Amino acid sequence: MSQLNRVREAAGGARWAQLGHFKTHLMLDGSVVAPLEPTHCLKELVAEGDVAARSVRISGFSGAGGVWGFHPDFVTIQRDDGCFSSARREAAPRAFRHPKDEAELVYLCGLSIWSCLTAPLALLGDGVQTEELGLWTENGHSGTLLKVTAPEGALAYAREMVMYFDNDDMLRRTDFDLVCGDIVPVTNYSSAHQSFSGLTVPTLHRALRRAAADGVKERAPLLDIEIFDVTFG
Repeated sequence: MSQLNRVREAAGGARWAQLGHFKTHLMLDGSVVAPLEPTHCLKELVAEGDVAARSVRISGFSGAGGVWGFHPDFVTIQRDDGCFSSARREAAPRAFRHPKDEAELVYLCGLSIWSCLTAPLALLGDGVQTEELGLWTENGHSGTLLKVTAPEGALAYAREMVMYFDNDDMLRRTDFDLVCGDIVPVTNYSSAHQSFSGLTVPTLHRALRRAAADGVKERAPLLDIEIFDVTFG
């Protein structure tokens, strides 16, 4: 069996192709979402995803009914007082390092949640190209490397990623480059894998800025995500 097929089976196999929606409770932290924290609570978020629409509805950041909406090319913001606004974005993937306004922060939150909950879909879609890169060892973990090139229009941080899978075929790390004027190399570590509704996902994610030679340059996280529970349907 190829590495790609092993990874697919370990994460839930054909069940991913049948996925229609998800609902999760989670928290966000890190330097890129810090501008939201003075006025929003990011510790007990509820995110509901529609796979066909590639959208995420995020609530729980306020006590008065505020809601964020993420879509591949636009976001919506419903404030506590009921006021509604929307902002169109360039088609995904749209990468940036320092969000300049609330709409960009909402976009980043939505894209990050989508990526955490649907990562195996990147390995199942039409037009995906993969290349086996051999073995790796890091901090007591070892396994195999897989370079993934997603098709044009894929909903991801970047079209090209290098994924690190351990000996149980669980995703442990993803390296990719954000292009936002300059190139920002990022490493996302994944751990604490759990199975929900027959699908297995990491429940802890930490994104760090990576040095050019693949070493971690900064230990302060760009983004931390902790997933408490998930319902897939």
